[in-house]
Amino acid sequence: MRIISGKWGSRKLHSPAGVNTRPTSDRVKEAVFNMISHRLTESVVLDIFAGSGNLGFEALSRGSSRVTFIDNDIRAVRIIDKNARMLECLRDIHIIKKEASRAIESLSNINCIFDIIFMDPPYAKKMEIETLEAIIRADIIKERGLIIVEHASKVVMPDKIENVHRLDTRKYGNTSISFYTRGVHI
Repeated sequence: MRIISGKWGSRKLHSPAGVNTRPTSDRVKEAVFNMISHRLTESVVLDIFAGSGNLGFEALSRGSSRVTFIDNDIRAVRIIDKNARMLECLRDIHIIKKEASRAIESLSNINCIFDIIFMDPPYAKKMEIETLEAIIRADIIKERGLIIVEHASKVVMPDKIENVHRLDTRKYGNTSISFYTRGVHI
């Protein structure tokens, strides 16, 4: 697993051992980041179910100013910390070791707002909609911000939940990426 582009382009990232983490493939990651590249400069990003931090570190490499990582697995948290130390970006990140919905609620309680939220829950647990609803309830995404959900292609994501609208879904084999925005449908 590597960072594709930006200031750390081609740098390899450490990843947690075992089968609990399923990193986003380079093909999917490159497609997603090419679509959102115009939104990355100085953006504040949240990476939920972060694993190795693959998506968040790619965002930092391409110009995001700050990334918050959420994962409840201590091995993943240690790998994110190890990757941040290797990339010398500890001051640009925050790591939260909590279950996703509890971490999202904590962020809401301290009025954190994000420009971009990446969400890559374990496919087998079917947490996509539940986590998306937690984000909406917590009101932690800016108006016209993006929520990017990686999910199994067989999962049908809703067109709309409250004031959050699905803009697009792209399929890459067994993986799909759904893009949501809050507020005005753009």
